[in-house]
Amino acid sequence: MEENIRLKELNQSSTMKNIQEEIKKIPQYLTLENKSFQIVIDQALSMIITMKTRNNQRKKLQDIALSVYKMKLILMYRRLWTIYLKSGMGQLINQSKIQCNYPIDVKIWPEEVKNILSSREINKKNEHKICSQFVKCYLRKFNDQLEQYHMKWHKETDHFHGYTYQILQLFENYMKQYLRPLCLKIEHKIEVLHYDYHIQAIKHEYNRHNPNEY
Repeated sequence: MEENIRLKELNQSSTMKNIQEEIKKIPQYLTLENKSFQIVIDQALSMIITMKTRNNQRKKLQDIALSVYKMKLILMYRRLWTIYLKSGMGQLINQSKIQCNYPIDVKIWPEEVKNILSSREINKKNEHKICSQFVKCYLRKFNDQLEQYHMKWHKETDHFHGYTYQILQLFENYMKQYLRPLCLKIEHKIEVLHYDYHIQAIKHEYNRHNPNEY
């Protein structure tokens, strides 16, 4: 029952809705009408040995490219939400790689997560449980979708005679320029999360030693 409520809440959150819409839609640069993508498709077709196998393969190659695109998109969002979870579980900072004068295993849930759950009655007693369950639901959703599109991609490539690793590289190189803005945006968010984590950890340690300061 509680799991169903969390899943319903997950699907209703505007953040998840926006991510799902982005995953489902076909970006303009991966449409068969896009001239740049047409050139990439032509290059992929030129790698297929016989003219017979080249005929009527453009749509199939587009489907393969879209599966690759969706997997890349999901991986980027999954990385961000994995960072959210690590922060909340006190596992964000690798203690063997960094020396600090304050604890770096403090459980700090990012404001982004708490803002999504603003409609829930969260207090100090239930914050960790509610946030961890919610973020884990997001990650399960991403993992399920990643597996789904990976199986779809395998099926598409297995049934495409002449498909090679070089074609995959061709698609990946083409998409890189278009996915770069989102990649940079997520990397920036992750950097800010690390910075905020250190600030909150320092505050936590200060308050621990000076409980009556405020």
